[in-house]
Amino acid sequence: MILINSKPVTLPSLRRFFFVLAFAWVMMLAWWNRAVVMDDPWITFRYAENLIAGEGLVFNRGERLEGFSNPTWVLVSAIGRVLHLEPLLFTRIVNVVLASAILWFLIAGWGGKIPGSRMAGLMLAGSFPFALAVVGGLETVLHGGLILMLAVGLAELSVEARRGPLLAAGGALALLVLSRPEGFLWFGLPFAALALAPQERKIRTSLIAVLLFGVIVLGALLTARWAYFGALLPNTVMAKTGGGVFETVGRGGRYFTDYFGSTASLVLFLVYAGLRRVGGEIASASESLSPQALLIAVGSAAGAMQLAFALAVGGDWMPGFRFLAPALPVLCLVAGLGSLRWFALFRLILLVVILWGNLSLLRSDPAIRWCRWASKEMGGKPLREPLEEVGKFLAAKNRPEAVVAGTEAGIIPYFSGMRFIDMFGLLDRHIARRPGGLHAKYDAAYVLGRKPDFIVLGFVQTGAIDEAVWPPDREMVVAEGFKSAYQEARRWPRWMSGADGELLPGFIALYERIPTPLRPPDAP
Repeated sequence: MILINSKPVTLPSLRRFFFVLAFAWVMMLAWWNRAVVMDDPWITFRYAENLIAGEGLVFNRGERLEGFSNPTWVLVSAIGRVLHLEPLLFTRIVNVVLASAILWFLIAGWGGKIPGSRMAGLMLAGSFPFALAVVGGLETVLHGGLILMLAVGLAELSVEARRGPLLAAGGALALLVLSRPEGFLWFGLPFAALALAPQERKIRTSLIAVLLFGVIVLGALLTARWAYFGALLPNTVMAKTGGGVFETVGRGGRYFTDYFGSTASLVLFLVYAGLRRVGGEIASASESLSPQALLIAVGSAAGAMQLAFALAVGGDWMPGFRFLAPALPVLCLVAGLGSLRWFALFRLILLVVILWGNLSLLRSDPAIRWCRWASKEMGGKPLREPLEEVGKFLAAKNRPEAVVAGTEAGIIPYFSGMRFIDMFGLLDRHIARRPGGLHAKYDAAYVLGRKPDFIVLGFVQTGAIDEAVWPPDREMVVAEGFKSAYQEARRWPRWMSGADGELLPGFIALYERIPTPLRPPDAP
């Protein structure tokens, strides 16, 4: 590997020991937080299920709407359905394999020969968003691994044009384009590598080839999206964006500081230390950067792109910092390189502080504690189980053409098999194009106008008052015509989170449309 310097590397047996240690730590954190699974993965699973069933890439049969933002992960989930495996279990297995591959790369494999990569792997293993992504059922681990592969591949190509790094970088860029709607951002990384790489013709040709391959893949994706869905952007992008710029960026800033405002900021401090090395080499007016300096520069640019995206979109509501986690593998690698400027004992102290800080933040995070507390309070049941019970209750009615409306668009429609109206708009064109930002778009009159057979609302119990949880739920309970057209059919207990993160008792209520009485034959 070209990025290796002349210093001796750790013995293979010791590298394998640290890999086992890091993998065991990630698995422990993942098992401890196995209840931290939100509703969203089942949106992907339903698309995958319909695809395998021959219905096409649709959520509701016959309705072509891109209500997902992870095409690659839909295809991965479809493989699980072909194998007749429970979808969450299958995606967790895939994520365990991907996480172990990333850790092996950093600690014991190809990347483990880069100075500082062993510390990088240990830092990543202790970063709890990475562990939560393993059990979350979504594409976050894949996303982070692809960013790491792209950065390392481009850094390798910036030193010498070879087939291996060319295929790694080109494949990673293509999969990033296919895996997330913000995939086009990663075209900036080959441009950064071109700016830093030597002027050697073969190197520049290889970097341009990676860029052009990504452009071809993006063009094919946009063409297919327009032909199939009639839009250039997924409906999820429309549903989650909008609102005031200052409000969005402010929310993104809070999202950023909630994680990096603690001891996790030491990772960014070590990245800064590495960038100082790059700056020193540039200031020395050397003809080209060293291989390690190129990796630091390209890796820092990759991490910065992902962090900038999280800030620009206002973060994410799900626990576990889903939009920050993909940046952690490459940032930890750069931080490991940046830590080389200090002696071993100080590096060990920094590592211990980072691991301890992540563990403390994990134990105190209100949203994560809510998921674990709620499961414990319900006798060990996963927090998602009440939603499964609602979906299975509806499925037992054997009315596949019935329509249900609600704000949680994954588990209930997946298990019920019914058509679904998403009151937050991820799966509805009309609501997605309403004014407002994330979770601020809804239209009760529109939903009632479509006359769904069932409506699912969530409530918290505060004293003698039952208060609806989400804004669409609150609008629905006071909407004209709701109480006269719907009656409560059943409720399921479910713990909810209050505005300050306090755990509150609550329930899910299922409302059924009241049958219209038949008009007597002699009625005027």
